[in-house]
Amino acid sequence: MKSKQTPLFDACIETGGRMIRFLDRNIAIEFGGLEKEYQAIRSTCGLFDISQMGVLVLRGEGVKDKLQTLVGSDLNRIGPGESCQTILLNSAGGIRSSIIVHDRGQHKKTNEIILMITKDYAEIETDWISRELEPKGILIIDLRGTVAMLGLQGPLAEGYINKIIDEKNKIKITPSRHYDCNLNGIRDGSAAGTAALIARFSSEHHDSFQILLGLNEGIALWRYLVASGIVPCGLAIWNILRLEARKHIYGYDIDSNTSPLETSLSSLVHLEMPQYFMGRQAIEGQTAANVYYRLVGLKLESPIIPRQGCVVQKQGNLIGCVTRGGWSPSLDKPIALAYLHFKVSKISEYVEVNIDNKTYVSQVMGNPF
Repeated sequence: MKSKQTPLFDACIETGGRMIRFLDRNIAIEFGGLEKEYQAIRSTCGLFDISQMGVLVLRGEGVKDKLQTLVGSDLNRIGPGESCQTILLNSAGGIRSSIIVHDRGQHKKTNEIILMITKDYAEIETDWISRELEPKGILIIDLRGTVAMLGLQGPLAEGYINKIIDEKNKIKITPSRHYDCNLNGIRDGSAAGTAALIARFSSEHHDSFQILLGLNEGIALWRYLVASGIVPCGLAIWNILRLEARKHIYGYDIDSNTSPLETSLSSLVHLEMPQYFMGRQAIEGQTAANVYYRLVGLKLESPIIPRQGCVVQKQGNLIGCVTRGGWSPSLDKPIALAYLHFKVSKISEYVEVNIDNKTYVSQVMGNPF
C-alpha cells in the first residue's frame, strides 16, 4: 500500500526531517537529534507536525447528546469553548480510540463539535463514527488531509502563541479550552492574519498547544515558527515523552480488548452519570468483578531496554508482560510500561524483567515516573 503524506511533508524535509513510514503515513522521525529535541521541549519549546490526527466536524441538533452514546466521559461537564479528552468504547467495554472533544456550542446556526482522533488509521474511526451518528441526523465533515495541525510543547510555548496571535491583543488561553484566533502577530506570508483554532492542554509535567488551520497557512506557519527559533521535533522524541508521562500508544499499550479500568484512562469513564454509552454494561460488570491487571511503569536498574512482550516475574512467578520500553533522558535509566497482576505488584516494590533469557531488577513506579 502506498504511503500517504501529511500536509507538512515537504516543510519537514526542508527543515531537516528524516522521514519514515509509520503505519499508513510518511512522518518525520527526528530532525536535529533526540538530545537537542528533548532539551528544547524541557527548557524552551518544541514544534511537532500532528497532522496525522483525524479531524471531524460534527453538526446537528443535540450533537453532544448523540456523541455521548459513544464515549464514557460525561460531556455535559464541558460547555461552549471548552475541551476534554475522552475515549471511544466498543460494546465489550474495550478502547477503540482516545479522542479530544471541542464543544463549539452554536456555530453557523446549529450545534457543532470538533473531534480530534488521536489513533493511527483514523479513517477506521471516522467510518465507525459516521455509521453511528449520521443515521441520527448528524452531519459529519472529515477535514483530514485538508487542514494542517501543529503542536507546540514546552515552558515557552505560551509566549510563542501570544506572539503569533498579536502582542497587542493577548488572550489568556487556559487549559482545556479552545479559541478562534487570527494570527495577526504574523505580518508576512499566507499565515499572516489567518484564522486558526488554538487549544491548550496542560499538566504539572508539560504545557502543550494544538493549532488547527488551513493547509497552505499551516505550511507557512511551520516555516515561520522554525525561523523564529523553535526546534522542530519528530516522532521518536514524541514517543519518549509519552513513555515518560505514561501516555498510551494504541497497538502497544492499549487496543480494542483493553478495558480502561486496567489503565490510567479509568478516570475518563464516568459511571456516576445516568446516560447510556456504548460499553457501559460491560464496564459495570468489570467493576463488580474487579480486573486483575493494571498498566504500571517500570524503572530498570541495568542499562538494558526491555522490548514489547518481555515477561515480568516476581520470585520466579509470571505476573505480567511489557508493552513497550525506552530510555528516559530525565531519569537516565531504561523505563517501560507493563501490565502486572495488581495483587502481587505494588508501587515501589521490585520485580524482574526477562530480556533475552536474563532477568533484570526493576522497580514498579507510580504515575508518572
